[in-house]
Amino acid sequence: MTSSKPTPPEAPKASGDQRPHRTAAGAARGWANKDLWTAMAAIATALAAVGALVFTGLNLRETRHQYGLSQQVEVTDRFGKSVEHLGSDQQTIRVGGVYALERIARDSAADSQTVVDVLSAFLRAGELTHCPDFKPPADTAPIAEPPPADLWAAAAAISHTYTLFQDHQLDLRKTCLVMVDLSGKRFSHTVFMNAWLTWSKLCAAKLDDTDLQGARVDFANLQGADLSGANLGFANLSHSRLDGVNLSTPNGRGANLSHATLHDTSLRGANLSGADLFMADLSFAHLEGANLANADLHQLSSTDHLTYDDKTVWPKGYTPPPSDSSPVIQSSQQC
Repeated sequence: MTSSKPTPPEAPKASGDQRPHRTAAGAARGWANKDLWTAMAAIATALAAVGALVFTGLNLRETRHQYGLSQQVEVTDRFGKSVEHLGSDQQTIRVGGVYALERIARDSAADSQTVVDVLSAFLRAGELTHCPDFKPPADTAPIAEPPPADLWAAAAAISHTYTLFQDHQLDLRKTCLVMVDLSGKRFSHTVFMNAWLTWSKLCAAKLDDTDLQGARVDFANLQGADLSGANLGFANLSHSRLDGVNLSTPNGRGANLSHATLHDTSLRGANLSGADLFMADLSFAHLEGANLANADLHQLSSTDHLTYDDKTVWPKGYTPPPSDSSPVIQSSQQC
């Protein structure tokens, strides 16, 4: 029998054809290195993005800063030129300066108070020397001539832009405000001492705690206005419409209210000692606690439904009509 011989093992390949076997550990290290480089690249990209955002933010901040500075410079330049126009000898240029300042106040809220102060000073500079008088009353209502265009424009601009500023009092003393329309405007605490508001329209205006000493507010329409706490000492409100007005003033001594319409007016607690109420209309008025000592109450045009109490002080020798404790208010015409 022929014996079978085992097959000899295959001879190893030459060294030039040998390739190293990849072990599991080697493959893991390869993948770890790849993940590390990927993570580092991602971090670098993120850092670059953050840096770009910071750089962009700084640029935007600087741009806004530069823009704000340029805006301030522009406003300052506009403001200076506008103030110069107020000093012009030509009225049309002064009017242009007024309107330019009003535009600045609208564009820049931070400068509105300064603009109002400048316009107020402009009005005070004109004082009453340029304020026209009105024709004396005859059979018809008097006709007032408006003030010069520049003064009228300044008064109108103030009424358009003025808002109450904290701890700030608007000074319009000795100003010419004839025929201005301040209806619905708020001028609380404003000084109108010796100002001319003749023939002005002040319907529903907020005039509480204002100083109107010696002011002319005659032939004005103040229907529904708030004059509570106002100083009306020797103020002239003759022939004015004061329907529905809160006229609870602590100082109305010597005020001229002759021929005034005080329909449904609140005079509660008002001090009107020595006031002139000749031919005034007091229908539906409230005089509870009012001081009318030495007041002129001759020939009142109407005392219908007048209301008062035992604290009301009347002039010596005057006998008031019976008080109407619950009058039915008749609405008056509003402006």
